[in-house]
Amino acid sequence: MVIKELRLKNFKSFKDATLKLGPFTVLVGTNASGKSNLRDAFRFLHGVGRGYTLAEIFGEKYGEGGERVWAGIRGGLREAVFQNEATFHVDVSVKVMYAGSPSSYEFRYEIEVEPGAERGPRVVAERAHAPERRLFEAQLAPPRHGGAAGRGLVTRIWEPHGRGIEEAFSPGRPALGQVRERIRDGKTGGAGAASWARRLMEALASMRFMEPDPNAMRVPSFPGETTLGDRGEGLSSVLHWICQDERRKRVLVSWLEELTPADVKGLEFPPDQIGRILVTLIEGAREKTSAYGASDGTLRFLAWLAAMFGPDSSRFYFAEELESAIHPARLSLLVRLIEQSVKGGRIQVAATTHSPQLLGLLGRESLAASSLVYRLPGHRESGVVPLLEVPTAREVLERQSIIALQESGWFENVMFFSQPDEDEPPAPQRTEHTDGCEPRAKGEAAA
Repeated sequence: MVIKELRLKNFKSFKDATLKLGPFTVLVGTNASGKSNLRDAFRFLHGVGRGYTLAEIFGEKYGEGGERVWAGIRGGLREAVFQNEATFHVDVSVKVMYAGSPSSYEFRYEIEVEPGAERGPRVVAERAHAPERRLFEAQLAPPRHGGAAGRGLVTRIWEPHGRGIEEAFSPGRPALGQVRERIRDGKTGGAGAASWARRLMEALASMRFMEPDPNAMRVPSFPGETTLGDRGEGLSSVLHWICQDERRKRVLVSWLEELTPADVKGLEFPPDQIGRILVTLIEGAREKTSAYGASDGTLRFLAWLAAMFGPDSSRFYFAEELESAIHPARLSLLVRLIEQSVKGGRIQVAATTHSPQLLGLLGRESLAASSLVYRLPGHRESGVVPLLEVPTAREVLERQSIIALQESGWFENVMFFSQPDEDEPPAPQRTEHTDGCEPRAKGEAAA
């Protein structure tokens, strides 16, 4: 599954903005422009995919043993909506591709949430649909006469060739998960919609939010643990799995050879007294460097190698400040690794950056998929625009490098000066004249 588009209405700093995504989407913008709020929107969808309640998505979720399995959304419920709006709306377009087949199926999922409801956050409206088929539609029922509670989240689940069935779901949890559970509960009505709900939830639940932490990656792990944590937990185990195949191991080592000045010959995983392993780089004839002594940049690059080549790779990765701890001379390696990994459509990556050099390394397709996130001086509203759709960007890039434009703040300046002046009187409307005369455009010389 590939996320094609994300639209936000009244979510955090976004009043109404649309982000278009490609295989590798880079987000640029100044501090406090709204880039992290986009990450929060994807994390919200991730929580929906994991089947959490709205309170758990914005707050915290704990497992049976008392350990925290979900950290919640930054700012919680109080900062979820734009200014004083009552609800926010998240709309995502997902393309489903069938393995071994050129056919695909694209549908949209939309949800509107009231985070400040008296009894806790609740879903106001929700639906999933395709261009020629409705899967389900949910609407919060109004209170009954006398102030009694309504029927909850009234949801109509559509059959392929029928009028559908209707159920009342809890408004404190997205209907998507409740539709999916019809399969688990053995209910036959709406089985088609439930199957699609399951696929969408699996895709959203597989999202990963890469925040490689060198301290987490230096912790030994047991062989057989093949899931890489968001902070890089289990790095040694995932690399150990990759190295069980000689071809994959050679590819892994070849990337490391380009990254480091040392002559990397291979990797080994010596166990400790209880059987945990820790990745160790073999350099030259005798030199060895374990994860304890490896640089932060090397470990971050190893985390991306594990993410791209590991057995439990996600369908969608989001990373903030992609260039962090990577030397500018080696950024090209990381960009090349990601661009090659997303080519087959199996993996999709979105990342923020403050590095003009990284922008200059992007291939044509990646640059076309990248966007500017901006907030104009004196405004609370964030905006999103594809970099190449910034006014005059294509023409200016023919004469100047994107590195120089990003370093100078050119993209933000253009968006500022291209905004209409609210105090400026409206321009005259163009009209037809029978005498062949028309008003001249601003700055047009007289004949």
